[in-house]
Amino acid sequence: MRTLAALTGAAALSVAAVAPAAAETLFVGSAMVTARTAKCGDAIAAGDFGRMTYRPVGVRLGNDGSSYLLFVTSRASYGMSVPNNQFQLNVNYGGQSINSQLSVTPRTGGVTQWVQAPRTIGPATPGLEITGSIANFFAIKGCTVTFQANLLNDN
Repeated sequence: MRTLAALTGAAALSVAAVAPAAAETLFVGSAMVTARTAKCGDAIAAGDFGRMTYRPVGVRLGNDGSSYLLFVTSRASYGMSVPNNQFQLNVNYGGQSINSQLSVTPRTGGVTQWVQAPRTIGPATPGLEITGSIANFFAIKGCTVTFQANLLNDN
């Protein structure tokens, strides 16, 4: 009887170990730069388009406690993360830029604008519109970029 109980317990543990985890909730789409400061130089211009991926914070979304935002253009990529928080007004981020010379530059900066619709999201939210401004964009100190993004749920 003990053997049967031990085998039953082991089987239950193995089933629990292979139970599927909740899928991550990602939003993917296009973003357009609507404004930028002079400090950005030739790195990015108003009217530039890129591909954006946004992974918001939230266990109920299948995500962990950090948010991630990736902006990819034809000249460079910029990945940003907000540990233990979400992208929102007045939050700081850590980021890395990879440019056309394949140099990787780390930088921190701040979110100076973040307007998201819908404001509250769930795993079944079909899409997001985000207007945001990011300081120290592309790891360029003093470069602030404002963008408009239209993203679809990638689940």
